[in-house]
Amino acid sequence: MWVEELQGGPSVRGLQHRSQFPRPNDIRLWVWQSVAHGATAIFYWNWRPETTGIEASGFGLVNYDGSMTDRARAAGELSSLLNRHAALLD
Repeated sequence: MWVEELQGGPSVRGLQHRSQFPRPNDIRLWVWQSVAHGATAIFYWNWRPETTGIEASGFGLVNYDGSMTDRARAAGELSSLLNRHAALLD
């Protein structure tokens, strides 16, 4: 099973809705829950925040300029850990 479009930043819908920014621990929890339920791949929506359209400014793991966030660091640390232990998890 693949997890597609895992949320990396706040969800946005125009000017009507903006959720809170996920915390690094939210990212960690979502990844571990995905792995525990059999995920073999996890994709984030989006790496950078949306730049235009109804979802503008939402969903990114990093900032607009590509600079790191604590959420991106948490995702990267987990990626390294999971890759290091891939054979065991397989």
